[in-house]
Amino acid sequence: MVIATLATCLGTRAADESALVIVDNNGAETSVSTQGLLVQVENGSLVVENTEGTRSYELASLQKMFFGSSTGTVDMTLTGVDTRVSLYYPSGVKAGEYDSLNAARSSSVAPGLYIVKRADGSTFKTVLK
Repeated sequence: MVIATLATCLGTRAADESALVIVDNNGAETSVSTQGLLVQVENGSLVVENTEGTRSYELASLQKMFFGSSTGTVDMTLTGVDTRVSLYYPSGVKAGEYDSLNAARSSSVAPGLYIVKRADGSTFKTVLK
């Protein structure tokens, strides 16, 4: 399964920014142009595709990512990938509980749009394919 994580929460903001900044666990920053940006999580890696090509980053090696701007940033911390999660259909009906988002991806969950609720109460939308 491929998970198109962050597409909903980051896609609208990406159009207003010139770069997605990815920070690894050592604090090193990599800037990626937002021109034609597509961000996915696939097999434990963050796959970033744009008009310049495709790059892949191991999730375990990443600390956070954000879009920079003169008016502020959107900071999407990548921690919590291996945190207990609940999946909900857009209608609000619970689809299941999993030990991690990776476990949900490898389960037999039907492809579609889901709301993911982490153990810390934070939520985001994702597409499971």
